[in-house]
Amino acid sequence: MNGLQITIITSTYNCEEDFCKTAESIKNQNYCNIQWIVIDGNSNKSTLEYIYRYIDIIDYFLCESDQGIYDAWNKALPHINGDWVIFMGAGDTFYENNTLSKIANAIHENMSATTIYGDVYFSDEDNIVGVYGKIKKKWECGRPSLPPHQGTFQHSSFFKDNANRFDTTLKIAADSDFMIRTIDPSTMHYVNFPVSIMDASGVSSNESNKKLVKKEIAYILAKNNIHMPLSYKIKFAVYNSLQVLFKVIVPQALYQKTKSIKRKLFGLR
Repeated sequence: MNGLQITIITSTYNCEEDFCKTAESIKNQNYCNIQWIVIDGNSNKSTLEYIYRYIDIIDYFLCESDQGIYDAWNKALPHINGDWVIFMGAGDTFYENNTLSKIANAIHENMSATTIYGDVYFSDEDNIVGVYGKIKKKWECGRPSLPPHQGTFQHSSFFKDNANRFDTTLKIAADSDFMIRTIDPSTMHYVNFPVSIMDASGVSSNESNKKLVKKEIAYILAKNNIHMPLSYKIKFAVYNSLQVLFKVIVPQALYQKTKSIKRKLFGLR
């Protein structure tokens, strides 16, 4: 079983204690055949000190200036030795200490799969505030439905092709672009258990970046010649209009509670 190697790729930049959360999660996995690649964007001294505390479990480490997360990920690709790959941000953690063992079992039980994904909980500090579970709809969030990268394992063959690199012109949604180009729904398998806990303060989760996300998703759809169905386009437009209206007229505390109701009503996350 341990013959199957899983590569974890993490990009870091001035993340200090968040990095430690991820490192401890990886260190505590009871699955031994792990390759961990850490690409740092020339962080401050404090962050580097935290990283070097875990240098014994890091298989490849590079520290130099980069153009952001996806540039860092691209730098990691030539160094992948594992059979399967997952990208974990600083602050993201595996749900249990046996998560990778369960994933390895799932891979062996689904030999035709090229993408395997499971549930991802997202947290605000120490509180779980939501979950990305099994994909049930073809479209979500204004794009084809995709699993979060923190819960997704892809076969390493995807990363051997130089054409399959992350688009560094995108600052937030290059992972979505990559998945749209590489995932085949017929060889994607869902595992019914939590894989990870995602830090809800991540780049694409930041409220100030929501407009940029929409702009980048529009670019990705055009780039990949994907057309949003008219029925979903109407639903998505109504949802966004209601969201703006509710935010203006409803108190903030109540607005947060109604978000989940609206998402369920319109089939959106």
